[in-house]
Amino acid sequence: MTEAIFSKPLKAGGKMYFFDVKQAQNGKKSKFIQITESWIKGDQKHRSSLTIFPDQLEAFSQAFEEAKAKAN
Repeated sequence: MTEAIFSKPLKAGGKMYFFDVKQAQNGKKSKFIQITESWIKGDQKHRSSLTIFPDQLEAFSQAFEEAKAKAN
């Protein structure tokens, strides 16, 4: 498991979100962002993650901002 070099938790409703910056383990010095959603349904814990690499950040950020503007 890769240790986070930065982590920002966010509680929203019945879910927890973690915004983590991690170091790649493939021998490169590149970092990436991992967004993890965690929730409990009944007696089971669920977790899903999204990984965003540096070369995807600008496009991801732009798409997120466009969706955010439409949601407001």
